[in-house]
Amino acid sequence: KLYSLGARKIIVANIGPLGCIPSQLAMADTDGSCVERINRAVSAFNERLFELVKNINSTLPGSFFVYQDVYGIFSDIAANPQKY
Repeated sequence: KLYSLGARKIIVANIGPLGCIPSQLAMADTDGSCVERINRAVSAFNERLFELVKNINSTLPGSFFVYQDVYGIFSDIAANPQKY
């Protein structure tokens, strides 16, 4: 729909590590570590989304869709808080 309305430059952000958000940690009875089952599902979705964005760029003339890796950003913040 956006493309048909003239949009050509769009950022598509993936999903962050949902297995690490407080509500999931509270429900999962972990020792504070992320819920890996959820993060694996999110990663699988993000991989498909990345392929979709690549496909859109190759099939829609003049389109410039940028894939933003939110998952990677938040994972890096959690792993390296001293950098931030």
